Amino acid sequence: MAIIDLFVCLYNESYRYAEFTKDISSILLSNKHKINWKCVSCGKPKKIPRGYEYVGSASGGKSPSMRHGITLNKASKLATEKYVIMLDTDLVILCKDWDDVIIKNLDKDCAAFGAGSPSQIRRAQNFPFAYFFCYRRDLLKELKLDFRPRDSKSGNQIRGIVKTCREKDVLGLPFGSKFRWETSSRIPFLFYDNNLKSKSLGCVLGDSSKVKLPFLDKKSKKEYLKMLNKSKLAREYMEEWHYKDNLFATHLRGSILYSFDDEYVQHWIKRINLYLKSQYRIIM
Repeated sequence: MAIIDLFVCLYNESYRYAEFTKDISSILLSNKHKINWKCVSCGKPKKIPRGYEYVGSASGGKSPSMRHGITLNKASKLATEKYVIMLDTDLVILCKDWDDVIIKNLDKDCAAFGAGSPSQIRRAQNFPFAYFFCYRRDLLKELKLDFRPRDSKSGNQIRGIVKTCREKDVLGLPFGSKFRWETSSRIPFLFYDNNLKSKSLGCVLGDSSKVKLPFLDKKSKKEYLKMLNKSKLAREYMEEWHYKDNLFATHLRGSILYSFDDEYVQHWIKRINLYLKSQYRIIM
């Protein structure tokens, strides 16, 4: 049996997302391992989510991305177990025995495992991103994870251009490509420089023919697909990750912009419940 420290970062009303994430994800645990559900808040927490241990808070940063990175750094310092999971509150794991999947992958001398980024987004390809990042503390040894982005003095996110072979190798992007120094963007460089292995699940966007989260009906599908084309940010809404051709997780993304009771959020929840019913005969 392995013991896992799982952390979520709290912002404003995100405690409701954290509760939903834990309620759903816990149903599909293998029960072979023990998970310590912990939360760290950005500033004073509005409410501690049910089922979590509140372990600390962080402050500082002008941008949401910087505040997120600082809070993740706080969580990593508070981790004590060999296995650690950083999980966004609006990411739900829907794979049976997902805890065992994570442990088995990390036990293959893999220092990190998690959710990869879509190829359309200019960040490190084939590397687990901050919204679902699992790692082994023992393999990192004395290295310090730094999840902060690179912001300008005014708090604006810095954009980079792939100019060196190191940047090309780390990011998996061609020379001249623009990329974002966003939350956790320093981590793949740390792994590269220290010859650490990682594994990421491929990202499936909502308009892919490979999508496994069922739509409610033709009308809701049409409206959702229309929304995806509004902006680059919207492209990642309700993205998926698959493991061995099974749905592993779904991510609402941008939950900081929506109340949990918002129609768009509830649409995502209905799709999750429909999947649980059809795939596992679980009725929520």
